[in-house]
Amino acid sequence: MRASIIAAVVAVALCALTATVTAGGPSTALSRVTGRQIADGTVTGRDVRNGSLTAADLAGLSGLAYRLVGFDVAADSWHTSRVFCQGETKVLGGGVSTVNNPANVRIAVSAPLNEGAGWTVTVFNDGSFAVSEYIWAVCAAVAA
Repeated sequence: MRASIIAAVVAVALCALTATVTAGGPSTALSRVTGRQIADGTVTGRDVRNGSLTAADLAGLSGLAYRLVGFDVAADSWHTSRVFCQGETKVLGGGVSTVNNPANVRIAVSAPLNEGAGWTVTVFNDGSFAVSEYIWAVCAAVAA
């Protein structure tokens, strides 16, 4: 009885191996995906494993700069502020930070300016005293 169970397991394993090899199996999964096979704009940061990119992968970026502008927002008021990249650099990302009492600050806009010139934010302070904010942008020259 035990020999027939072993024979059945071996037969199932051989069938599975044959089906895998016939269908392309692991060799298909191990083939490389090239840039030609990826549609523009479909790969995001979530798709790239942390630590997998090197400086050579980022060729075409130069002059990386961090731009920062501070401003105060009066109590119960709106404020819009902008930070600009310098020279021929373009914005890669940006945001806004609240120094004191962030619970009273509402961010309405945090977005790149037209054509990557910098970053803009619009915030509302619904608190009873002024708050300090910082808008920041990361800029770099990007090769065409």
